[in-house]
Amino acid sequence: MNKEYETLQGWFENLWEERFECLKEFYKKNGHINVPRNFIDSTGHGLYYWIKHQNRKHFYKELESERVKRLEQLSYWQWKDVRPNSKPVAYSEHLNELSQYLQDHGELPHYLSRLGRWYQKQKSYYGSGELSSERILLFEQAGITLEVQQFPGWMDSYNKLRSLGYIPKHNSPVGRWCYKQKVANRENKLSLDLKNLLNSLPFWNWDIKKNSTKSWMDSYKALKAFVEANQRFPKRREPLGAWFFKQRRRIYEHKIHKDQYYLLIKIPQWSWYTEADE
Repeated sequence: MNKEYETLQGWFENLWEERFECLKEFYKKNGHINVPRNFIDSTGHGLYYWIKHQNRKHFYKELESERVKRLEQLSYWQWKDVRPNSKPVAYSEHLNELSQYLQDHGELPHYLSRLGRWYQKQKSYYGSGELSSERILLFEQAGITLEVQQFPGWMDSYNKLRSLGYIPKHNSPVGRWCYKQKVANRENKLSLDLKNLLNSLPFWNWDIKKNSTKSWMDSYKALKAFVEANQRFPKRREPLGAWFFKQRRRIYEHKIHKDQYYLLIKIPQWSWYTEADE
């Protein structure tokens, strides 16, 4: 474990501790923790979303046992099932649509189509061990493969890249791996399966000379200019909307670099609840 990773993990740990203290402070003042969606705590963050994130991680058994214990020690804490009742049905509908497409066309949908992007995500989750056994069984019953033709260790590097959320510089292990994938693609040596997985990442590009940190900064500057011009953040369907909501999700999931986090919250109009949520 390198020092940079340890530092980043420590920073995320401090963020959790801050939110935990804000939760106790809210209860002390209000006698409950039914936090309004637009409530901003003393550190300028949305406590509602933090609580929702803890429930979601606990529901999917992703919350660290120590944090589960600390929350359960609060007499007023109650776990909630945050998964909508329609979610399992929606998943089955996606799979049925995928199966029907395969029957009608004799091939799987293009990776850039709506259905194709969903399928590539399932393959990615399968490769990283995040797809539940129940959902794997659904794919097996439908006769649709989740296997990816790959070289040993390829998925390990891919998952590290996916967790980062951006393409690092060439002087890092993941950055060098990204460069090799781009070169392999340029020389037609990258399989379609692997290419599709990379294309499913929102931040991926095939430009060998392009620095993704710079690309992130370009999007950040464009977002800042949009907010200054419109006095609000973009909605999901507007240009930059998808990128903006992705950054908020990365913050909630502790998957953003601390430098990027501080740049975002320094935007004067920044808020954890915006009209873009409506």
